Amino acid sequence: MSTLAPQDYSAIFNAASNAMAFTEEGSGRILDVNESWITACQIPRAEAVGRTAYELGVWVSRAERDDCMAQFLRDQSVVDFEARLNMRGGERINLISARFVSSGERRQVLWEFRDITVQKQVHRQLQDREQTIQALLEASERARLALQDSLGEERTARAAVVESERRFREVFNAVNDSIFIHDALTGRILDVNRRVSEMYGYTKEEIVQLGPNELSLGEPPYSENEVGALFSSVATSGPTAFDWIARGKGGRLFWVEVSLRPARVGNQDCVLAVVRDIAERKQAEAQRTAHRQLLEELVAARTGELAARERQLSVIFDNLPGVIGYWDSNEVNRYANPAYHDWLGLQPGAMQGRTLLQAFGPERYEQIRPMVQATLRGERQCFVHAYPRPEGGPTAERYVQAHYLPDLDADRVVGFFVMAFDIDDLRRAREQAEEANIAKSAFLANMSHEIRTPLNAIAGMVFLLKRDGVTDHQAQRLNKIDIAGQHLLEIVNSILDLSKIEAGKLILEERPVHVQTLVDDTLSMLSERARAKGLALRAEVDVPTGALLGDLTRIQQVLLNFAGNAVKFTHDGSVVIRVACASQDAKQAVLRFEVTDTGIGIRSEDLQRLFNSFEQADNSTTRMFGGTGLGLAINKRLVELMGGRFGASSVPGLGSTFWFTVPLHVATGSAAAPAARLQRVSASELGQRLAGRRVLLVEDEPINREITQQLLQALGLVVDTAFDGQQAIDLVDAHRYALILMDVQMPVMDGLVATALIRGLGVHAETPILALTANAFAEDRERCLRAGMTDFIAKPIDPDLLYARLERWLLNGAIAASGALD
Repeated sequence: MSTLAPQDYSAIFNAASNAMAFTEEGSGRILDVNESWITACQIPRAEAVGRTAYELGVWVSRAERDDCMAQFLRDQSVVDFEARLNMRGGERINLISARFVSSGERRQVLWEFRDITVQKQVHRQLQDREQTIQALLEASERARLALQDSLGEERTARAAVVESERRFREVFNAVNDSIFIHDALTGRILDVNRRVSEMYGYTKEEIVQLGPNELSLGEPPYSENEVGALFSSVATSGPTAFDWIARGKGGRLFWVEVSLRPARVGNQDCVLAVVRDIAERKQAEAQRTAHRQLLEELVAARTGELAARERQLSVIFDNLPGVIGYWDSNEVNRYANPAYHDWLGLQPGAMQGRTLLQAFGPERYEQIRPMVQATLRGERQCFVHAYPRPEGGPTAERYVQAHYLPDLDADRVVGFFVMAFDIDDLRRAREQAEEANIAKSAFLANMSHEIRTPLNAIAGMVFLLKRDGVTDHQAQRLNKIDIAGQHLLEIVNSILDLSKIEAGKLILEERPVHVQTLVDDTLSMLSERARAKGLALRAEVDVPTGALLGDLTRIQQVLLNFAGNAVKFTHDGSVVIRVACASQDAKQAVLRFEVTDTGIGIRSEDLQRLFNSFEQADNSTTRMFGGTGLGLAINKRLVELMGGRFGASSVPGLGSTFWFTVPLHVATGSAAAPAARLQRVSASELGQRLAGRRVLLVEDEPINREITQQLLQALGLVVDTAFDGQQAIDLVDAHRYALILMDVQMPVMDGLVATALIRGLGVHAETPILALTANAFAEDRERCLRAGMTDFIAKPIDPDLLYARLERWLLNGAIAASGALD
């Protein structure tokens, strides 16, 4: 017997002409079927796999199915069990064979179904024919006896003989099997029926001239004495039957079944030979033999394949750095790869048979017990926990990600698989990334401070020079310096904003948003530039009444950028800001902000690139308009962070429309009330009302200290200065101040610590303390407010903003305390 290679398994299995199926031990679920099974049962493989043959309706009789399964369970195999099955669109008779096939720790059952419906029909036909022949012989004998009884009546006897002969011939030739009548002593053929000529191809006259050797294939041929002995033994010992190779006319060979029985024909002892064509049966038997050989080879191939697969898996599992294990429903280990033993500090094979409690110890077992119980209920688990490090190292534990997978058998959990992977490297990488993120934030804060500090000096000096009076030519140059400084500040703000967004450090605020005021402020900031270019700048606002809550600063930043670009790229015509309500319910209103201009427009292929960082519609070195290309990219990020959408449309030469939506919460109760409006006064009036008040300026940078001091003194304020927080504490102990301006980053003692100490002094518990800082991040503002500061002014200091804050906290302190900070 040859052994097939594992890779030939599928081809052999599917090439088998008998229907075959692999099932799971115990449940009986079908694991695989061959093509003959699919054709016979007329059920697709995908529908069959996972179900039992009984569920699929293959068994006709449940009683036959139960008898077959009982025999299989008793004998561990079934050989040629006859049963009725639904195959080929109807009920068929099959011989069923089944045996176990090894598959690792589990066994599978290989079933073979052989259709014998045709053979059963042929067998029944042969039985019917035998009964017919027997009836013929009995009729012949009765006729013979009747003839003997009527010897006295010669005419009657002759008629009876003729009738008997006629009836005999009629029945004799009607039988579908070949019938030979042999002389019992010599074996010579005396007579044959019509079927003999059809089967052998000879005429009746030719056949009676032939002997048994001419009509059969003997090795060597029977001699006349042997033929005579055979017929003599039948006459004395009774009927016999055997299979034989018959020889027809022209040498054609075919299988027949020969039945010999003694008979008396007339007054002569004869041997009646009934010959049946069994070519189909022999073909089926040959096929069955081939199938059995194929089955043996298939089992060998399956076994070899499973063994090879087990070896491959063993190599993989043994060399896998991660943990692979299996625990049964009693929490007893049945398999653990080498890594599992290494991680727990055990010798190879030591885990086999141990319980989870024994393997992990009470403390760690209690940690994983909830996950184990959930897995045994059929729930997959994925979690992180710590394994001990038996080999030691920088830490006593290694962090792993564990996966617990239930093992189901007929919807019953029989155990669970464990897979775990060391994630210490990932954890350390995450910690390093967090450290890098912190370092990046610190770097950005330092960059903000270092860049804004000199910008503050530039802007302040320009303001002071222009205030003190200069020639027109000098004023033009100072304006250019001021514009360049503001442009540089915009670039710094854009880069810092983008960096904060990418670092996940941008914090959105939620405070009242009064849309009309927001739009009016935007128009105010752009009106001078629009007027200088002769552009019409207007707004159309149609939004719900009542306050909405959102990040006012970021909404205005996006709107101002869109509107500022529109003014920048429009030579004549108009810029229109529109705000409308896209949708609203009791809790939320979605506003749509839109800026439309009659400017240069943008090509469609360039439009989408505008929202990418550092991209502009015109990237050439000869472009007319400057810029970093960050504004729209930041707008996109901000709108997405606020939960909105954005877009643009444009026609070159006719203009563009940029829009964004933002969802805002509907304010209720006191939050819906509009903020108290502060009374605005001119700088000269403010100076008259503030003159003589004493304030403290704490600033370590000399130029910035000088500029801020002059701005304060211009209002008639009495200004004391301190270089650091400690000097500020000393001055606060000696004087009462109406307001304190406090730098944040200073040597000796920073502004946050100094503010906390000043608040501890009862005399200055309520004194307004305004933070002066070049760190413009939202978290910096929050730190200042948590330390006890009242308000926040970012550097470079805008004189108008500074004067507005002084007005708020020195003239309108009560009103300001009740409202939100700008």
